[in-house]
Amino acid sequence: MKITNKNTLSNILIKLVLISFVFSFSFANAQTTTDSVRLEINNILSPLNKAQIPTGILAENSYSFFELSNFNGQLSTDNNIDLAQWRLLYIQALSGAFVAPATLPNTDQLVTDYNTASSNGAANVVSLALINYASIKPDALTLGLLTTSNGQLFNVVGATSPYLINSLFIAAGGRATAKYGKYSIVFKPSLFYTNTGLTVSSLAVNFDNGAGFVAASFNTPLTGSYTSTGNKKLIYKITFSNGTIAQCYNTIYVDKVTANNAVARYAEPNTNPDGSLIPDVDIPATAAHSGADLFIRRASIANPGSNTNPQFRKPLIVVEGFDLSSGTTVLGNGYNYNDFRDEIININKTGFIVTPNPNTRAFDEYLDDVAGYDLIFVNYKNGTDDILRNALMLRDVINYVNARKLPGAQQNVIMGISMGGLVSRYCLAQMVKAGQNPQTRLLITHDSPHQGANIPLALQHLLQGIRKQRISAFLGIYNKRLDEVIPKLQDVNTLLNCPAATQQLLARVIDDNGTVATNNFLAGQYRTMVNFAGTGFVQPYRMIATSQGSQCGTPVLAPYSVLANLDAEGKFILFGLSLWTKGRTFINMRALPNTGQTTRILDFNLKLKIKFLIFNILKTSMEIKQNA
Repeated sequence: MKITNKNTLSNILIKLVLISFVFSFSFANAQTTTDSVRLEINNILSPLNKAQIPTGILAENSYSFFELSNFNGQLSTDNNIDLAQWRLLYIQALSGAFVAPATLPNTDQLVTDYNTASSNGAANVVSLALINYASIKPDALTLGLLTTSNGQLFNVVGATSPYLINSLFIAAGGRATAKYGKYSIVFKPSLFYTNTGLTVSSLAVNFDNGAGFVAASFNTPLTGSYTSTGNKKLIYKITFSNGTIAQCYNTIYVDKVTANNAVARYAEPNTNPDGSLIPDVDIPATAAHSGADLFIRRASIANPGSNTNPQFRKPLIVVEGFDLSSGTTVLGNGYNYNDFRDEIININKTGFIVTPNPNTRAFDEYLDDVAGYDLIFVNYKNGTDDILRNALMLRDVINYVNARKLPGAQQNVIMGISMGGLVSRYCLAQMVKAGQNPQTRLLITHDSPHQGANIPLALQHLLQGIRKQRISAFLGIYNKRLDEVIPKLQDVNTLLNCPAATQQLLARVIDDNGTVATNNFLAGQYRTMVNFAGTGFVQPYRMIATSQGSQCGTPVLAPYSVLANLDAEGKFILFGLSLWTKGRTFINMRALPNTGQTTRILDFNLKLKIKFLIFNILKTSMEIKQNA
């Protein structure tokens, strides 16, 4: 059997840190500044009369993550955004302010508002903003509206305003995937931010499903359904109290639309209106563990009862792996029953040849038609919780299954995926040593890090080092750490320090100072429990370990191998009057050297030459170096 293991700890960690790295790296390429640069820009703009700047926000004073004029409320190919870009655009506008705008909260409040609005429902909350800002007219110097002297800009007495008044309109939901053909959103008044004094008169959404624009209301979930998969253009159209209509859109992905129950075994579960799965059985949280959702699909052979009140003949208990969906803002719905089911019914992934009569069949058919297994999928309520706590949860699941077996039922088969293998192995050993009968004949651990998981320390150092860098507006009020600007970087630290990662990673960079912690769980408490030799107990079940990675622990990298190397130059056009004429980035990340050696494993340097208006500035903006 081959299962595409999307939720191994290593895969999830690498996915998260690489998402964060690419995002923050592109941000750093164009944005991070040093005090010398801020002072230079301050010197250029300081003579301007700030009282004459409309709304107190000047685009040239802000960090130019994006071309603000692309997000003017007119639908175009350029104003496609997601929630991360929404926050950066909002911060870009806020960073151009010379005094704190009374009606525009700071970054911390944005995060609090979003978490509060999304905490009590499955619908995807949408953030809205309409912000007026000023920019220097492109021909302000040639028209004599501004003048320069000694590298500074000055107002011209009696001249008309050198500024344009512009509007920034942005809207984005937090999720980018329509699970199972449905996408549900809700607008919240608390997530509408503006300095215009306008209110919202009407809301409408085009789900790109052929239904056109559908009216929406604050606090009322709205769901679009799809009959085809692929990328969809979700358009928001907002009418404001002065009659102005503004639009922008998000790209979402529809991964699947209908069940394939006619040919596939182990039917899909029911879903809520927003597409979220409805579990069959709830294993409630206790003081000892965080609980689990069970998705139960009995074999096609006639079994008494129902999925919510089942009886079992031949149980196969599948325990999911490390799942960050309950602990971060990055991975959305996480890994669940339908992900597992899709993999075992996908003939391209799991089909194999039966001899002597060759027939390619999907694995679910063998599990059901041939072997007659009842499938019980265990979905953690907290996929980053302590392994020992989730082992106690699994004990309750096993007891639940054992209490509902038919006369003559077979013993359990348990398959743990990634961290689920560690949870299962610990749970079974603990039950046996406590005198409990797990009624289990076979334990399969698939891609489980019995000797520990590894994420290159150089990559951890880079992400932890980047997140503490600070950015400040040139003349304004803005001064924040990079991880306050990019929430994904907060997730990196959350991920590396959650209980399950602490117990699996061989080495972790635990803070932005580069402090490294090593694993003492696997060789200590874990190994003591799962080993039976010399304990007086006999392991009553067979254990098989399978892997798609470095089988039998075969090293995949030589010591001090190059993990990433980049030495690049480029030009960046930011907005009308500002051109970053030259940028150079150097990065060299390496695997750990041989034991006992101390040498450089991370070397990151960013240099930029900026042209601001008619002034050139040269700066070195960021440098991170770490030794093994």
